Amino acid sequence: MSILSRRDFSCYRFSLSSFSSFGYRYPYHVLQVLLLLGATLDLSMSVPSVIIPVNKTGSVPPIPNRENCQLHGIHLAYGNTVHDMVIIWSTVVNCTSQVRYGKHPKILNNTVSSKVVYFNESNPLGRHYLYRAELNNLTPDTLYYYYISNNYHVGITRYFNIPPNGTNWSPSFILFGDLGVQSHIHTVLTNEIRNGKYSAIFHVGDFGYDLESDGGTVGDSFMDIIEDYASYIAYMTAPGNHEINGGNFSHYRYRFSMPQTKWPMTVNKLWYSFDIGPIHFISYSTEAYFTNPQTDGAAQSAWLIKDLKEANLNRKKRPWIVAYGHRPMYCSNTDFDDCTKNNSVVREHLESIFYIGGVDIIFEAHEHSYERLYPVYDNKVMSYNYTNPLAPIHIITGAAGNKYNSDPMNGPKVNQTSTSSPSLNTTANQTSTPKTSVNISAKWTAFRQSEGSLNSYDPFLGRGVTSSICLATCLTSVFSILLSSKPFTISPFRPSLSIAFFSHI
Repeated sequence: MSILSRRDFSCYRFSLSSFSSFGYRYPYHVLQVLLLLGATLDLSMSVPSVIIPVNKTGSVPPIPNRENCQLHGIHLAYGNTVHDMVIIWSTVVNCTSQVRYGKHPKILNNTVSSKVVYFNESNPLGRHYLYRAELNNLTPDTLYYYYISNNYHVGITRYFNIPPNGTNWSPSFILFGDLGVQSHIHTVLTNEIRNGKYSAIFHVGDFGYDLESDGGTVGDSFMDIIEDYASYIAYMTAPGNHEINGGNFSHYRYRFSMPQTKWPMTVNKLWYSFDIGPIHFISYSTEAYFTNPQTDGAAQSAWLIKDLKEANLNRKKRPWIVAYGHRPMYCSNTDFDDCTKNNSVVREHLESIFYIGGVDIIFEAHEHSYERLYPVYDNKVMSYNYTNPLAPIHIITGAAGNKYNSDPMNGPKVNQTSTSSPSLNTTANQTSTPKTSVNISAKWTAFRQSEGSLNSYDPFLGRGVTSSICLATCLTSVFSILLSSKPFTISPFRPSLSIAFFSHI
């Protein structure tokens, strides 16, 4: 038998308790000692040797015990509704695990088993066993407690909130992109999240830098770091360019689970939507237009059109549509990224869909800086305030902290605004460009900061609604916006929306 590498250990199975030769049963503890010694077992003079698989360092495969069954990287996400909660974690070896949960920390009477997958794709040195458990049909507006256990380890009791029913309440969120293990913001996020005032975190692409680095150990480290807060709140995601991983998005697909997707997620369905309070959220993959634009990109565009049509039919009940995806359509950076180009790939594929579909706010990242735009469409500023906006508001929040520092900025100018409104097409590849203009000339950026913006995040309160840009470093911009009932495209249903942004330490 050939020597097996670590990635092959899960394929090597036998029962120590029943291991025998010609009727002689070796005691479990004897075989365990032999395994630990990495020895070749010569069971008798007349029996061929049995080779115990070892890795390149000569050590034996890890066996289930308290250390190897320790729970790592615990984090939450909403299931198909915000009244379903998904829990994901990892271990070194396969340790059958379950979740116990309930509404009192001392009374956890509900139990749900977990699905386990073996993950070795671009992960030779990382933890190979990932688990997913889903808690369904939870009571709205309720605090739940839970812990994870297996035969060797019982985790600590943690908690999470399930949002209320209906739309007449104000959910709060934290948004950011480009968060690495190097960030200084993790402790701040832990303190913010544990106070229980937020409904979800949105991480808009680029995780860890990079999850697959150092044989997958960077991914393990990142998941361990965010566990301090992501195990207490739904951690909702969108993929970024640092998750592409040769086009397979392996670590992103396995390490996270999102609504309306399988688990592990598939490359051709890295997008989803869900409702919470008065907001319809859409997560989309900008990377689909760079890796497989004719297949995955086209499929996503068709899905977006369908999803936005349905969201607009429901706009009396849920008036706000917020989208989030990694690469921006516009930016004031000078790093030659896609958003700096006149023929931006992301803008070409998505801008008309979002404009026609009535998306109110688009959160983006990728640029390691902060920028908020005036309403802009087709490379033209539509207005220099947020009253009756005639296009989506883009907010770029890609400064959560990474190993590449901040990106330089130099504000570009746009020449005109357009007032014509195309119709929502039924095919993904059709677009419509307005022709008329109102001759307004100025920069599209309402506020931007590069230097000093690193290690920041964006709290967003969706109601009638308050939002703030909260930076670990000092910003001084304070302003307010009023979005009133007049839509910029097809929806007559949006009530007035007040948004106040406060930048502070």
